Amino acid sequence: MPSVAEQLKSARESRHLSVHRVAEITRMRADHVQALERGDYRAFVAPVYIRGFVRAYARCVHLDEAAIMTALDGELASRRESGARPGVPVDADQPRPARLPRVFSGRWQVLAPVAAGVFAAVGGFFLLRFWWTSPGDDPLAGIAPGYHQGPFVAETLPLPAEVPR
Repeated sequence: MPSVAEQLKSARESRHLSVHRVAEITRMRADHVQALERGDYRAFVAPVYIRGFVRAYARCVHLDEAAIMTALDGELASRRESGARPGVPVDADQPRPARLPRVFSGRWQVLAPVAAGVFAAVGGFFLLRFWWTSPGDDPLAGIAPGYHQGPFVAETLPLPAEVPR
């Protein structure tokens, strides 16, 4: 019986799908698709990812998910019996260091100071604007005294020359 990797690859090829198209449909990375087709489960950090990706791949190429998952369980069990953990490279005897998500790796060292600088500039602008436009101690300091004029009477208002009808 062919392995899970061989079944996935032959089903993809029979449907005339490229690796990149399968990756797009399943929303996996292309190197994960290639690792599944090689049967190289060391590319995954845990067996749960292997199971999820194989299930999505089988669904994409219209294979029987239950049969594929049963075969995958057998392959993973045989790897476990041989002493290799499915999601960890065989030569890794040290625990893996914690890693940031790919989104932040390397970029945060540049983005954090830039964001802090932008925040300081915008905050400084608004503080200066508030300081320049804030009133002094006496809000009426610059206003000259004025004269009070009485209320207008309706009879003294001028009427328009023509009244529109």
